[in-house]
Amino acid sequence: MGARDELVRSAAAAGFDPEDARAFLASDALRDDVAGAEARARQMGVSGVPFFIFDGKVALSGAHEPDTLLDAIAQARK
Repeated sequence: MGARDELVRSAAAAGFDPEDARAFLASDALRDDVAGAEARARQMGVSGVPFFIFDGKVALSGAHEPDTLLDAIAQARK
């Protein structure tokens, strides 16, 4: 089974029509949106996952303990 088939199966499990999902995946819909989002992420320094950005002010790269994430959220709210 290929990646596209796996995505269609996941979409169907989430309640989407499988044929609509397959057609969407075969189309160029949202290609420009995704490319733009990727370019913005790279400009912000995102180079891997997970990567968290809180309120456009505080960024954390990599996995962190919940307390670290809460501290980052608090900093962003200031």
